[in-house]
Amino acid sequence: MRVYDKVEYKKYIENLSDEYKDCYNKIEGYIKVCFSGSNESEEKCIYQILGEIMSAQSTYKPISMVIGKNIKEYCDKYIKLNQAPNARLIEVIHTSAIYATLILTLMFVKSIRLYPGDFVNNFSFGVLEVVALTYALLWSIVRLNIVKVAAKNNKLVKNLDIYLNLIFILLLFPFINVSSKLTNFEIEIPLILFITFVAIVILTFVYIYKQRKVEKATE
Repeated sequence: MRVYDKVEYKKYIENLSDEYKDCYNKIEGYIKVCFSGSNESEEKCIYQILGEIMSAQSTYKPISMVIGKNIKEYCDKYIKLNQAPNARLIEVIHTSAIYATLILTLMFVKSIRLYPGDFVNNFSFGVLEVVALTYALLWSIVRLNIVKVAAKNNKLVKNLDIYLNLIFILLLFPFINVSSKLTNFEIEIPLILFITFVAIVILTFVYIYKQRKVEKATE
C-alpha cells in the first residue's frame, strides 16, 4: 500500500490549513509521478516534506519561503535524497515489462479471435501492436513532462496523474480500433518465441521484485 492510501497519512493532511494544503496537494501530485523506488522510500520522502510544511504552518512561516521558486525544484531535492541510485533504471525496466505484457496480451487475444481452433500457431506482431506500443511509449514521455512543466510553473493540481491516465485509457481504444483493421503488416511469431518473450517478462518482474526487496532492506 502506498502512503497516500493510509488513514494516518490522510489525517495529517486534514490538519493543514488552506494555503498549506493547496501547496502540499501539488507536491503530492508531483511525487506520485516522479518518485521512483519502493513504497517505503516514497513514504519516507513524503513524510519529510509533510513534516517541513507542518512545521512552517505551526510557526506561521509563508509557504513560499518553504518551497522556494517552484515546486519542481523543491520536490527534486527530496527525491534525490530518498531515491536509490538505480531507482530510475528499475522504473524504466518495470514500465517496459508492463508494455511488453500489453503487447503479448494483444497478440494472444488477436490470435484467439482470428484463429480460435489453432491460435497457438498463429501469433503475429502487426500494426495493432506497433500502434499500441508507440502510443504507450509516447504517452509515458508526455505524461512525465506535463507533470514536470506544471510543477515548474506551480500549476499542478491534485490528482493530475489520475486525469492523465484517464485520458490515456480513453484515447487508447480509438487507436486500437483503427489499427486492428489494418492487416497489411504482420510478422509471424513462432510459438517457442512467444513463450520465450513471456518467460523474459516474468523473469523481469521477478528481478524488479527482488530489487525492491533489496532497496527496502537497505533503508
